[in-house]
Amino acid sequence: MSISTLRFFNYSYFSLFAIFLSFLPVYLSEKGIPKTDIGMILGAGGVIGIFSQPFWGIVCDRKKTIKKVLMAIIGISIGLGVLLFQSSATLPLVVLVGLMYFFFMPSDPLIESLNYQSAQRYRVHYGSIRMYGAMGYATASIIIGTVTNHFGITSMAYLFLGYGIITFMTCITLDDVQANQKPLRFHDLKRFLSQKNDTCLLFYGFDYRHTASNQRYVYWHLHRKKRRKSAIRRVCLVYHDGH
Repeated sequence: MSISTLRFFNYSYFSLFAIFLSFLPVYLSEKGIPKTDIGMILGAGGVIGIFSQPFWGIVCDRKKTIKKVLMAIIGISIGLGVLLFQSSATLPLVVLVGLMYFFFMPSDPLIESLNYQSAQRYRVHYGSIRMYGAMGYATASIIIGTVTNHFGITSMAYLFLGYGIITFMTCITLDDVQANQKPLRFHDLKRFLSQKNDTCLLFYGFDYRHTASNQRYVYWHLHRKKRRKSAIRRVCLVYHDGH
């Protein structure tokens, strides 16, 4: 694997990520889901993420691999995402969104770990890899907004499938990195929380994730105000370029 392959993987993965994170509230609204239900669905997804991300991290530690776990959850997420963006009924949408939060969303921190370890292995700056993820998110937001304006909201299923296949095929070619060899124990967590700097970092992480969650409501608000999807894609571009 070359570092260029990893950069392209970041580009394609975060393009896929943009479809789910940024345009899910818009899709649910287009399908006639009441606004209170959309808020509950997104909130429940966040709760699922609190448990699913540590779960898949533990799986990586137990299996001593990140790449194979990523391939599994991305492959499952592609199928779930295509079904999600073809569904109209409330119950299937709720179930599929919950499953996506369990399988797809935890892939983000695993990829960040893959990026960091690969940057150390190839002796390149982490930012030179992660930058391509931001570029993918921004450009995909423009493409998604343009395509859905012309072909309708149902075209998101085909976009998710296309980006998903590219992401999965690229993931196959990546070099694996080893997960944490020392299993996490309760006294390690207790020692971590007893450190003031570590605790501040943890709360900062929670605050950042809260900000990222609010991002979805911004896109939804724009949609409810009858703004064109081109306006939403421009907000996506500005937001992610700023990060």
